[in-house]
Amino acid sequence: MGVVVSVHLTGRQFEELLRYTMTMLNAVTAEEMQSTVHYV
Repeated sequence: MGVVVSVHLTGRQFEELLRYTMTMLNAVTAEEMQSTVHYV
């Protein structure tokens, strides 16, 4: 389980955040994500 907190994003900003998030999630395992904080 995870939480994403963000300021209000529009259009391209949201696309970039989504792309970065998906890249990060594809690069690490669920175990590696536990109890960590990732700043975007």
